[in-house]
Amino acid sequence: MEFRRHIGITGRALKGWLIAASYDALAVGLMWLVGLEMIRVPWAPVWALSGALLQFVPHFGPVLALIPPALVGLFSGGFDRFLYVLILYAVIAVCEGFDNSLTTTPFPGSYSTDIV
Repeated sequence: MEFRRHIGITGRALKGWLIAASYDALAVGLMWLVGLEMIRVPWAPVWALSGALLQFVPHFGPVLALIPPALVGLFSGGFDRFLYVLILYAVIAVCEGFDNSLTTTPFPGSYSTDIV
């Protein structure tokens, strides 16, 4: 196989991954926004945007996205709001895991990148 063909296949695979990851980040950001607005956490759009952007960071991104809204919830609404933010995070993690188990098995991104 020649080099140009490899580059073309790799480019299409990366484009497909970026599109799938962007849809995932958008869905997570919308879930953060709706949930944080319902809980009345200050600066909810900022935390939702950061949550969406941190979806691109593997493993640690979603956890890092939890810290600011949880702390703001704790200091602005007490322990109850802090717990609600933790519950929201758990719901988002379960929804995201369920979505990924349906669409990306057996390899992450395989439905959009033709890896399998």
